[in-house]
Amino acid sequence: AVGAGMIALPAETLDAGFIPSISGLSVCWLFTYVTSMLTLEASWLAEEESDDSNGGGFLSISKMALGIPGEVITAALFWFLLTAIVVAYTAEGGQLIAQFAKEFTDTTAITPTVGSLLFAGGFASFAIAGTSRVDIINRAFVLGLVGTFIGIVGNVSPFVQVSNLLSHSDWTAVYPAGISIGILSFGAQNVVPTILQYLNYDPEKTKKAILLGSLIPLVLYTMWEAVFLGIIDGSTVDSNSME
Repeated sequence: AVGAGMIALPAETLDAGFIPSISGLSVCWLFTYVTSMLTLEASWLAEEESDDSNGGGFLSISKMALGIPGEVITAALFWFLLTAIVVAYTAEGGQLIAQFAKEFTDTTAITPTVGSLLFAGGFASFAIAGTSRVDIINRAFVLGLVGTFIGIVGNVSPFVQVSNLLSHSDWTAVYPAGISIGILSFGAQNVVPTILQYLNYDPEKTKKAILLGSLIPLVLYTMWEAVFLGIIDGSTVDSNSME
């Protein structure tokens, strides 16, 4: 899955350089792929042992392996994780809305707090619309993401210099910044049970979906890194200036 961490990749990996960064991303991809396959096996076993037709999720896996206490702890951890994600997206979304309003309408009436409320309200209305409509909206956003990516890469790629990609390499800077943001960008283990269910619990199809679904982000991230790190001389620019 293409994660939001993709936006921060160039800034977090500038100090390392292109070659070390791509090597680090490859390690993150391998970690994500292997752990996704382990999640698939656990999800399959949990579904086989579950009496519930919707079994195979992380709660079922936790209950199968650790009993009721494990299921409760897993539920609490997921609640914390998803709440943190919602808060992070809402806070950043509010900042973007406030910045957009200030730049294009020259008004400061919309503060980041108001922007966060507008952001949360807008996406909450999508959720209320129902699953089928959310799926349509999600597809539209994905198409917008792809179109934006193609536009940025197409417009910036003529300015890429191979010398910038090869002139700077600092392998010690790959960890922790590059690895942590890489794992965040690739993270997709949590959707493996849903993919398995969506594909009618066919493990072979799910394996192919996981492999393809992890390789596509790796290719996109490589292009993204090449474009941004290729137009910047990493030896003369501080990564903090890109944030």
